[in-house]
Amino acid sequence: MSRTDAERLADARLHLNTAVEYGRRTRLEQVHVDAICMRIAAGIEALNGLAASSRDELEVVIATLRDDIPHLVAVLDRALEGEQGPQTLG
Repeated sequence: MSRTDAERLADARLHLNTAVEYGRRTRLEQVHVDAICMRIAAGIEALNGLAASSRDELEVVIATLRDDIPHLVAVLDRALEGEQGPQTLG
């Protein structure tokens, strides 16, 4: 059964929002970093096959996360570098 663009966008939004929420934890353990990475990958995969006509809707999804994505990347960078101290998104 083929998925609609609306379903793909909803799945992507769910996965990416969940990744952001995981990044807001007070202290990130390796399991949280792994979960964030998996949610990002799942969010990207959900967009596979998205019709070109849905690009405007995709921009809305990205716009809602625009402020959080750079912080999430910074959290992952610190975790990968093994920085000590609390690692949080917000």
